[in-house]
Amino acid sequence: DTFMSAVEPITATLLELSSLSAAASGGGGGGGGAGGGSGLMYRPSRNRQWHLYTAVERRDARSAPLRRLFVRGLVRSLGHPALLAASYSGNGDAVASAAMQELEETLTNCLDELQRSAPAASAAAAAAATADTAAAARPDWAHLFLSVLPPLPLPHGGRDDAKVATALRSAAAALVARHGVALRQAAVSTWEVRLRGPHREGAWRVVVSMPTGHEQGEEHVEVYREALQQQYVQYQRSQQQEQPQQPTAATSKDAATAGLQPPLRVYVPALLYPAVLAQACGGGEWSSGLSPARHSHHVPFHLHVQAHNLAVHHGRTHPHFAQHSYLHQPRGALHTATSMYDTPATADVGGAALGGVVVGSPYPPLEPLQQKRLAARRHNVTYVYDFPAVFEAALRDLWAARAAAGEPKSTPPSGKLVEAVELVLPPQPAPGTPGGVAPCSDFRNPPHLIRAPPGRPTIGGNDCGMVAWQLTLHTPECSQGRSVIAVANDITWGSGSFSPAEDAVFRAAVETSLEERLPLVYLAANAGARVGLATE
Repeated sequence: DTFMSAVEPITATLLELSSLSAAASGGGGGGGGAGGGSGLMYRPSRNRQWHLYTAVERRDARSAPLRRLFVRGLVRSLGHPALLAASYSGNGDAVASAAMQELEETLTNCLDELQRSAPAASAAAAAAATADTAAAARPDWAHLFLSVLPPLPLPHGGRDDAKVATALRSAAAALVARHGVALRQAAVSTWEVRLRGPHREGAWRVVVSMPTGHEQGEEHVEVYREALQQQYVQYQRSQQQEQPQQPTAATSKDAATAGLQPPLRVYVPALLYPAVLAQACGGGEWSSGLSPARHSHHVPFHLHVQAHNLAVHHGRTHPHFAQHSYLHQPRGALHTATSMYDTPATADVGGAALGGVVVGSPYPPLEPLQQKRLAARRHNVTYVYDFPAVFEAALRDLWAARAAAGEPKSTPPSGKLVEAVELVLPPQPAPGTPGGVAPCSDFRNPPHLIRAPPGRPTIGGNDCGMVAWQLTLHTPECSQGRSVIAVANDITWGSGSFSPAEDAVFRAAVETSLEERLPLVYLAANAGARVGLATE
């Protein structure tokens, strides 16, 4: 792996560079043909603390290149007085909170480094920059990974790991709230922290998903533990109560070669971790103070997961952990139990989309939804389905400002501050296609808007370049919620231009707002009319 040669082997393993193997081999597709990427470009930070890898992807030959930046760093010491005091007190959740707070300085230094590597302001400086430097300078999508080498000074026994996980989640959400603007400006979509566990325990993983850049709150933070894959599989089988099957030739071969491969680690939701180890110990009860040698899940740091795990890495059909983000597992009125992501498997563990995924397996290419989002950002426009998150962030800031001013009734209501229900026009029969449907294009007399039908994709399901919602905004002046009609152009659909289908949605939204006596908010990002589609 040539991209690993820039750092020492042990550093490459600690940075989990095997996750970049697909991007290094042009897994996103080649830069010359009908799409893909051009491998990795490596450059260290000025202080050599951060290792930056840039991959360029293309959806097809005609699309603009998208630059993905993977930032990896090692934290070699933990010793803040608050962390030492918490460790002396034997309070596990205080230790977890202090450790995450100590990483705040590391996070800000990383964001400063990304800001310094931004494109030059002057045209002369930009012209003098090389092509490789320009490609690595301004990412469209960034992933941060911090590996903390010292183990967490958690007490050996008698602690509540559920409280530790809650403390890690709360501390990570607080960091996002304080540095959300800087994270958004640096195009950070995901950042992950690996914290070594004490006494040969499995490491802790804190994963924050920010696909739109406006996410805040604990619902966007997931906490995992590392366990051996065989332990997690054993636990799953015990839960499913599977009947033993007769071994086939393939399974016999796998069993014969299992001893030749190093044991794999997998992500396990933090709340399931004690149950997984208890099952591995023969169904007995496991506590944080026990670490029997024969059931130890400590794995030497010499794993290298090959690229054949590409299809299963983190179960991601969205760019790095996006399946458990605000827009992909929504909790508002727009997306209820009909959401395709609200499955029983994830609901039981709080939407833990990475459960059972092998640690270090390669990152897949960006999926089409994220490519649309990044294409909209290239035009300095918000992707149309990200507007509910923008409204949520704005209302959160309003409530925070009210609380900071000491005004009465400054506590926001529980739950989401924005409830969004997508409104659509009923489809019309497609001319010349028996049984086919087409977007409604009767812009002179459009039908009434209706709620999006069940089974329609919750994000990116629009059939024209215009999207409408009914938004319920829980503002400081009206905490019980006030409704508005919002309509927005989709910049990724014909550059946001108008055709009869877009006109029909817009007119129907205006008429709905007049009939319901609701304010109308138009989020305009259009390129005018598509000339030649309507002769009148």
